[in-house]
Amino acid sequence: MKADAITEYEGPALITAIPVLAVVEESPTITAFATQALTEATLNGSIIRLTLNNGTYIRSNFDLDNAVTVSGIAGVTIGIFGVERVSDTIIIFELEFGGNFNTNATLTFTVAANAIAEYDGPTLIAQLPVNGGKESVVASTLAPLTETTLNGSVVTLTLNGANYKRSTFDLRDAVTVSGIEGVTFHWFDLDRISDTELTVELTFKGNIDTDTILTFTVGADAIAEYDGPALTTQLIVTGGKESVTAATEAPLAEATLDGSIVTLTLSGRIYERSRFRIREAVSISGIDTVTVDDVDRISDTKINVELEFNGDIDTDAILTITVAANALLRYNGPAFTVQLPVTGGQELMAASTVAPLTETTLDGSVV
Repeated sequence: MKADAITEYEGPALITAIPVLAVVEESPTITAFATQALTEATLNGSIIRLTLNNGTYIRSNFDLDNAVTVSGIAGVTIGIFGVERVSDTIIIFELEFGGNFNTNATLTFTVAANAIAEYDGPTLIAQLPVNGGKESVVASTLAPLTETTLNGSVVTLTLNGANYKRSTFDLRDAVTVSGIEGVTFHWFDLDRISDTELTVELTFKGNIDTDTILTFTVGADAIAEYDGPALTTQLIVTGGKESVTAATEAPLAEATLDGSIVTLTLSGRIYERSRFRIREAVSISGIDTVTVDDVDRISDTKINVELEFNGDIDTDAILTITVAANALLRYNGPAFTVQLPVTGGQELMAASTVAPLTETTLDGSVV
């Protein structure tokens, strides 16, 4: 204020200062949000939302496509539809992923300065965690597998950490079984039950006498959006030593041999359903003129063999019965033999009279 503006004042001009507060603008930031928890299995197709704070996105979707990137996990990209501007502060996009990782990882999203109106600062960054998953497959059955039950058994293969492809043709080419010779499954015996379950019905015609491991392999081509190594799972199969035992209602003897019934009981397998095939596979040896008269299939594990005999044995002997492999269902192992003792009989003749013979009574005596 000048001196002449002040009454009765001749001194220097008076000066005062008024403070002015400067406006400091906050720098823009971005926040990332996923519509579902990000895991290896859910990564493909997940929608990401990037919210801009203290700024405004430019209006051009094309320019946004070039300015927004994703990194941190190999194989993760922004989907073919690119970035969509939902509002001045929100953009969204869909992720694509066709890879494999087994540990937790971090996905990094960047938005370049040219995506933000009236901003020329550093690139903005936001991150989201992704749970990695170790893919695995587990085999299960309703009942334990044994040599006897192997054929026709249904095995469920449950996938963890991923989904099966929808095409059963892809599955049939990529799923295999190994470990036991003769175990297979036909292409029409594989069924996709759900995204994570498929079943295979096994076929088996062979012979295993000891416990053995059956291995199932699921190749990468059977798993959606997966390019890792093939997955394997195993089941133990209890082997069984097949055997045949013979029994009769009464001990075999020369006198009773003809017409006797021998019951042959099978363990570890079942007989063929055709009695004619069984009849052709059963033979008798050890005693001349003993043959098979007839064979009846009593059950899956029992047959009756009726013997025919027209001969003579004076001493005890052994009768051997052989059951060939083709008498058994789905069996290609060695033949079975079983033996039974037969009591022989020495023919004798005894003479008798009503009274002792003497010279006087000899004539006319009846012997």
